[in-house]
Amino acid sequence: MDWLISLLVWHETWAYLLAWGLAGAIGAALAYPFVKRLGQSFWRVPVLILPVVIFGQGGGMALDSFKARHEADILLQHLRQQQLFVTILEVDPKAADHFREAYDQQVKPAAPNKRPGAMRALGASFVGQYFEALMMKAPDDAMMRMIGHMRRALAALKGKPTACMDYLMGRPAFVLNDLPPELRQAELDMKADIIGAASRNPAPPVAPAEVSKGMGERFHAKYRDLGYDPADIERFFELDQLPPERGCVVATELFEVLGQMDPRDAGELMRVIAGKPVDAI
Repeated sequence: MDWLISLLVWHETWAYLLAWGLAGAIGAALAYPFVKRLGQSFWRVPVLILPVVIFGQGGGMALDSFKARHEADILLQHLRQQQLFVTILEVDPKAADHFREAYDQQVKPAAPNKRPGAMRALGASFVGQYFEALMMKAPDDAMMRMIGHMRRALAALKGKPTACMDYLMGRPAFVLNDLPPELRQAELDMKADIIGAASRNPAPPVAPAEVSKGMGERFHAKYRDLGYDPADIERFFELDQLPPERGCVVATELFEVLGQMDPRDAGELMRVIAGKPVDAI
């Protein structure tokens, strides 16, 4: 029934017209022998129309039931138009099955007024599991592109400290519409870039000696060069304990510093920050 799912995704009105038309045609076919016997009687029209309407409504109800059973598949068809989801499928061919199972468990049972929140939570956790795992393997050039995007996103969110913190912490409360329109698609593209680059060209598990040696000192020195307090590095690892206004400033400073460092340093520092305790820096 993939063709019907595709029709519902792209032309739902036509899908319902088709269901009504086919079911109505069956009703008309069943009624025809009786209509023929009535000849020119007044009742021939009601006898023909009534089953057409009843069967047509039945066809629409059957399509409603089909949609309810295949909600996740219909949503997956929409998601396959996004490069982010296409990239996830390339990395993990079973991703669609995982998404379908999670949708049926987390979103489908939710009350109608709770569904938008459940859907946001599912989207954040589903994408997050791939993004967070593969960011550890992303090469330096992809890391620098991510840092550049993060700088632009944080600058756009500086007037919304709560949204800024939700964004940084990957919380379901963050919605893409909190970002200005020009950054919404860029956010999805950035995650697709990290996931795809990490799978195609993973960074070495151990940084070259010339990078790891003195990396922490160079990081602290860049903080001082820009007039920031290196102690804020530790505060970055305690964002959830800081007031949103302060946490957003701390994060903005960190990405500003990383954006002005050598790509090899910045890439390795991002991998350290993503997967190691603060004392590794």
